[in-house]
Amino acid sequence: GGYNIWRQHHGSYSTVAGTPLSMGLPTLPASEGWQSKGICIPNWPACNDGFPVINFANSEFTTWGVSLPNGSDNNVYELKDDVTKVTGSHTLKGGFYWNNSQYAGFGDSNAAGNVTFQQPNTAVPLDTSLATGSAFASFLLGHASSYSLDTLGRYIDAQWRSPQMYFQDDWRVTPRLTVNLGLRYEIQLAPVVGKNMLSNFDPTVPNPAAGGIPGGLLFAGFGAGTQNTRRLAPNWYGGIGPRIGLAYALDSKTSIRIAATRSFGPVTSECTCSSHFSGFAQQIVSPGDTSQGLTPLLTLKTGAPPWTPIPFINPSAANGTNVPYYNGQSATKGSDEITYVFDIQRQVGTNTAVDIGYLGVMASGIQSSLLAYDQIQYQNLPANLSPFTAAGRTVLN
Repeated sequence: GGYNIWRQHHGSYSTVAGTPLSMGLPTLPASEGWQSKGICIPNWPACNDGFPVINFANSEFTTWGVSLPNGSDNNVYELKDDVTKVTGSHTLKGGFYWNNSQYAGFGDSNAAGNVTFQQPNTAVPLDTSLATGSAFASFLLGHASSYSLDTLGRYIDAQWRSPQMYFQDDWRVTPRLTVNLGLRYEIQLAPVVGKNMLSNFDPTVPNPAAGGIPGGLLFAGFGAGTQNTRRLAPNWYGGIGPRIGLAYALDSKTSIRIAATRSFGPVTSECTCSSHFSGFAQQIVSPGDTSQGLTPLLTLKTGAPPWTPIPFINPSAANGTNVPYYNGQSATKGSDEITYVFDIQRQVGTNTAVDIGYLGVMASGIQSSLLAYDQIQYQNLPANLSPFTAAGRTVLN
């Protein structure tokens, strides 16, 4: 068995005693936090706990403030054992392997405030040349052009668990022929998250904030609005990997080896549990100012626009964002690979051998980030929008 841990923590800690951000460090009493000093942007979750991050566009001034803590805890637990037994012409081997990989991502980065100021808010109206206006002047007026906001308590303790086992027999059939027979079995359990802070997109769920059309979130956990289960993807029990190999000596200097195996690649791109927290935490990044400075996105006096308190167990919780999606079985099933090997080796001298071989791999279900769920087949585009028609090319040009 074994255990590995790796931690990566960034940002400044809370100045206010007793808050989740203080981490037990020496801090100020709440009465002496930033709010008591008149520094607090309204409607940010932790405006009393840290100095807000103030950004000035185009490097007019250096950034003020430091983000609150963020980072990750990475724990890997492993247990494995192998056994070998020789009996007659057989060498028998078997083993077991258990892995529990944990990734706990956390972050309160922008919980105390993060706003940006730029020149157009104090420039000549509609002048985007940056020749007029000042980001610092926009700050003095309190006219912000963009902002970021994080809710408190985002600690997503995701776990991926996989038990595996194998058995093989190296059978010396004759002095010239050895046969290797083996079977490996892998199970990939669906990811789970501490405190069941797990959500996932489902294209069939009615979305109440979008007129009931299909496409909304499902939530792990037990109780109202949840699926009454810890997992939102199916376990995978299909990892059956047989293998066979032959080694035959034609003579004392020449040997032939043939082998075929079935194996499975790692689960990678689809299983990103650390991003499946919609409804349990919010990371709000505002769009840029589209008014070209005529109207500030927010003012320091009024603070952040209203945001939905968490937890928000509702299928529409992620509307307007890039939703997390396991895409069914691809969350737990890696690529399926069949490998063929053919090899001839000939000794041609005391210290020299010639080896000629062939290796072939056939794979299916290879994971990638190229799948675009909402893309339209070009054959279904109307002629005036198709890049393969004269009318479509005219519009696109």
